[in-house]
Amino acid sequence: MANAQLQTLEKYIALQQQIASYHVVMTAAKTGVFKALEDGQKTDAEIAQECGLEVVPLRLMLATLIETELVEKYHEHYALAQVTRLLPDLQSVDDSQWTGLEKWLKGEADAGASDADPLSSQIADPHWMLTPSAMDAARILDFGHSRMGQRVLEVAGGPCVLSATLAHNDPSSTFAVVDLPQGIHLARETANSIGRADQFEFLIGDPFDPPVDPESFDMVIVSGVLRRIPEDRCRSWLARLASVLRQSGELAVLDWFPGQERGLRNLVFNQLELSLRHRHGGLVTAPLLREWLGAAGLKDIRYANLPSPPHIWGLVLAQKG
Repeated sequence: MANAQLQTLEKYIALQQQIASYHVVMTAAKTGVFKALEDGQKTDAEIAQECGLEVVPLRLMLATLIETELVEKYHEHYALAQVTRLLPDLQSVDDSQWTGLEKWLKGEADAGASDADPLSSQIADPHWMLTPSAMDAARILDFGHSRMGQRVLEVAGGPCVLSATLAHNDPSSTFAVVDLPQGIHLARETANSIGRADQFEFLIGDPFDPPVDPESFDMVIVSGVLRRIPEDRCRSWLARLASVLRQSGELAVLDWFPGQERGLRNLVFNQLELSLRHRHGGLVTAPLLREWLGAAGLKDIRYANLPSPPHIWGLVLAQKG
């Protein structure tokens, strides 16, 4: 058999395994298998008894979960892998973000887009997923060394992961976070969790028209928001944010940007989900953002990839003056 035929066969087998893995994971959650392992290792017989399942088919399903690296086996005992413990609900794997895909493809109006609330999925992002990229950005910004004692504003901060990272690096800087009530609640939790709440001021208000004085901040942070809103709103918002910067102040934009080869697969899937949730938003390229920032009166615009997983985040930094 030719190599091309063998490769096609391998790809077909992999496709079948991907489909099977989805159903196995959803069934394991629904039947309580993951939940049964939450409090420690168990044998297949113990899991079967707790969940009301038959041992033989359960044993086969557990074998597939081991292959997906969601469950581990130690002699006769099974345990949750660390990654599985990151699921917010071990009894229900949430795939609700994809339920409107078929309707969207057919052009039906009620396909589940949420343009009325462009900040909703930012609030939903798990903090631990944002932290590695925030740490990359903090290193590039050199907070605690070349940048110290800054007055920083993060708008639509949600969990304010970048501000918290910068605060950890430089205790002499102070931070204001402007967001809607749910976002401010998360911001407070983050600041408290790292013991830096005394460096923060929390302001409930419209992030797109922050209730702050003109020319009162050394840096303004926008993290993971531009891709969720239409272009005309992005342009006007960036101009508004530029107005609150002091002379020589800087605007830092973190978002998804094309360009990292290792992140191509992640970017493709994330962009589809983004378009499903926020119909009038879309991925912003670094050159396009450079154009918008220039129109807002900013200069010395620089871009850097943030190399941590998921390899899709980048930092754009622009200066006023």
